[in-house]
Parts: sequence; C-alpha cells; structure tokens
Amino acid sequence: MNDNGEPAFCLSDVCQVLALSNPAKVKTRLGKGVTSSYTLQTPGGPQLVTFINEDGLYDVILDSRKPEAKLFRKWVTSDVLPSIRKTGGHIYSTETDTPETILDKYKGKKTLLDLKDFVSFKEFNNILNKRIKHIAPGLFFYMARHTWATFARNKCDVSKDDVAMSLNHIDQVLKTTDTYIDPDWSIIDRANRKVLDYVASIE
Repeated sequence: MNDNGEPAFCLSDVCQVLALSNPAKVKTRLGKGVTSSYTLQTPGGPQLVTFINEDGLYDVILDSRKPEAKLFRKWVTSDVLPSIRKTGGHIYSTETDTPETILDKYKGKKTLLDLKDFVSFKEFNNILNKRIKHIAPGLFFYMARHTWATFARNKCDVSKDDVAMSLNHIDQVLKTTDTYIDPDWSIIDRANRKVLDYVASIE
C-alpha cells in the first residue's frame, strides 16, 4: 500500500514478470503521479525501491508485448471494460466469497510454494506470479499480502509491528531507530508459521 492507502507494486518485480529488462526506462515513460519511492530494509541493507500504483501497473502491462500481457489486455478490453460499461462495475467473485472460502477451494491441492524448493528468489517470484494468474483473472499479489496481514493480526495474534516487518514496511517515525536494530528474520518465519497453521486448520 502507498501513503494514500492504495495498492502499490514494485516496478522492478513487475518488469521482471513482463520480461522488461530496463525498469528505469519504463519509469521514464510513465505518466506523472503513478510512481513513488520507499526505502526498504533488505538482507543487504536499506535500498530505495520504486513502486507504481494500480494505474501505473495497467500502463506497464498494456504496453508489454509478452504473450501473458496480451491475454491480460484481451481480458480487459473484451470482459472488464464492457462489463463496466453495461453494469457500472466488474466483479470476478461473489459477494459471499471470503478469504476462508477461497482458501478452502484450494485446500489439499499443490498450491503452496516453498522457497527452499527453488534455486533463487527470482525463480520463486516468477512461478508465484504465474500461479496467481491461474487462480483468477485480475488477481494481484497485493491481495494475498492483505489477506496474510489480516489473518496474522486478527486470527494469529501477531503484533502489528511484526506484521509490518513481515510486509517489509518502513516506519517513517522509527526508521532511525530501525537502523540500530539488527533484523531477526526468524520473527517473520514464526509469523508465517502461525498463519500457515491457521489456514491449515480452516474447515
């Protein structure tokens, strides 16, 4: 999420998925007001990362020549836009759908990915984004982050600070203090385990 509470997407990740080799070049052709930069804490230290909002995401996707992007473009022009024109909106899930019912639909199937099974995070990220597209049209990774955060805080009693750390959010008020604290990545591991155990317990 950006400072306005809107979905934000890492530009380099989007470019990687769309096989665009130069995120900096992509950034220069985007319109005003669609990009923002945040300092994120990574295992290699603080890094300035560029994010794009939903408008920017669609701009990048619709301009891509990758086959998957063409399918997305076709979906937007043949399904989403006509639906909005006719009904004023586009819904790809029912009103009764909840994170629990969606997860239950895929329970027992080989849908969970384990980073240890992949040779690199880049490969893991590529497969993750491809799998997400198979679940439902228009499904984005930020939706998974939102669901994870809700489960972690409301169902698993993970502290808000640990949720923020797990999502790699930077506290602008405490960022100076954060530079003096060595990150303990096992905190994220424990939070993930709690959420996974909760999901597995859903009947």
